[in-house]
Amino acid sequence: MAIAKNKYYIWFVLTFLAAWNAVLRPTPTIPVTPYYLLMPIIFIILLSRARYARSWAIWFAGFAIYGVAIGFSFGVPFSMQIGQLLKYAQLGTFLLMLTWLYRTSPTTVAGLRGLVAFLTILAFAIAGVQLFTGFEFPTVINEESSLWLNTYFYTPNDLALFLCGVFCLVLCGNYSLLKKWTFFLVFFALNLRNDAKAAVLASVVMMASYALLMFCRRFHIKPIWGLTILSLLILFVVYAIGDEYIVLGNSEFNFFQLFLDPFERIYNLDPYNLGGSIFDRTDALIHSIEAMKSMGWLGLGPAGSVYNLSLPNNELLTAKSLHNAVAEIFFEFGLFALVLFLMLLRPLKKALFSHHISSQQICLVCFFAALPLLSVSQSSGFISNYAFWLTAFLIWYPAAVGESPINQSTQRGIGSSLPSLNSNISP
Repeated sequence: MAIAKNKYYIWFVLTFLAAWNAVLRPTPTIPVTPYYLLMPIIFIILLSRARYARSWAIWFAGFAIYGVAIGFSFGVPFSMQIGQLLKYAQLGTFLLMLTWLYRTSPTTVAGLRGLVAFLTILAFAIAGVQLFTGFEFPTVINEESSLWLNTYFYTPNDLALFLCGVFCLVLCGNYSLLKKWTFFLVFFALNLRNDAKAAVLASVVMMASYALLMFCRRFHIKPIWGLTILSLLILFVVYAIGDEYIVLGNSEFNFFQLFLDPFERIYNLDPYNLGGSIFDRTDALIHSIEAMKSMGWLGLGPAGSVYNLSLPNNELLTAKSLHNAVAEIFFEFGLFALVLFLMLLRPLKKALFSHHISSQQICLVCFFAALPLLSVSQSSGFISNYAFWLTAFLIWYPAAVGESPINQSTQRGIGSSLPSLNSNISP
């Protein structure tokens, strides 16, 4: 029994190494980390132990072949395509590892939630040290590091994305109000300090969705109807106060600049050609749509979205990528990516049309409601943010497969020695 436990401890150590990936490198410019070196070995072990790992490998091979063929047609350099496919393979292996643990170990859920809690406490603690001492990890320092509290992430948006996943788990977990509000206050204080507007707005969307879904569950209303009403109310409010400026952190904005005008520009394919976060993200989408139309909506190939924005007529003034993870995958794989998206949305559809939505499903719906804002919080770093993907797995996978008897075990194990982030999300 001790040997079996030790084997599972090793897998949890590997999960921690992946989540700590950003700082475990020789220098900021050398992307070699323990997880990246061990990833091929992990993948081979999983292939030998799990049939679904072999099925995933076949799916990935199909995506890769399709993407490379489209990428060659669009002119994307082969080296860029291979580099991007490697990032997808590394993320896929990480999620496969979590899936294997979930299916085989009765202590996986408690252990992973405990690991998320440990990473969260660590992030807040290091942020406090950085605030008062100016300490920075040498391997995550960049030209703007002195302005932000990066903790063990490369940018403040890396940190914000992870904390948004934690926010969703805490919001839907069975905690006392004191614990929830303590986390929320630290969450907002840190993200306002870092001027992470997308994360703050995403958390507000999650809170509104949670309140609405709890109302729907109380009165046995299908969540789809409640969320439709909420969406209409949001649109009304945005139009009503579109010109009113809102101060958030170190900047101010209005909803017209943030939502209405960019959508109008995208619809008319009319780029701003100005520098700035909102302007460049809008122009990046416009240039990508134009490129996709020229490719018959089949995609641009792996790294095609980045390559497209490096072309002379499409270069942005202050960015080099879409800064939108969901859009990036769609533009790279085109219609083929829709297959992946539809598979991911199946448990969401089940939750939205349920008369008796479970707590796990509420967590999933809140997460997806905020996903448009989460996806714009980072650029290509979204793919390699394994700490965030750990939270996304804990939100999505249990809702997708249903509550498994193996994860309802009350046995003490790997997670028992760690602070449990949420051990009671259940129907």
